[in-house]
Amino acid sequence: MLVIDDFISTGSTLREAIRALKQRNLIVIGAATACATQRRLAIG
Repeated sequence: MLVIDDFISTGSTLREAIRALKQRNLIVIGAATACATQRRLAIG
């Protein structure tokens, strides 16, 4: 599963989406976004 989001600021939407997918035993292989702030985000 590849998660796509339009914008990352805090990363909370992306983290929550990934958490929900993993609860359903889906494997998230990556995430993509069109825009982001300079803050780094650890996904996993």
